[in-house]
Amino acid sequence: MTDQLVSSHYVHAAASRETLFRRLAESVAPGGTLLIVGHHPSDLGTTISHASAPEVYFTAEEVAAGLDPGVEYPRYSG
Repeated sequence: MTDQLVSSHYVHAAASRETLFRRLAESVAPGGTLLIVGHHPSDLGTTISHASAPEVYFTAEEVAAGLDPGVEYPRYSG
């Protein structure tokens, strides 16, 4: 089963986040959208209270590195 929009917001993966992101990407229909929202490592430099587990911080480049290199994933640059 695939969907036009697959979205994940601030998820704390029980196992490998790379596996989670890959499975989410595999659920997106051709031409669909994968939206992953999470804590960026730069959040650690602020005074706002955030998650303490280092594995929940990631960049868009880290997410993309774990996805299938044979698939072209568009990137939002707004």
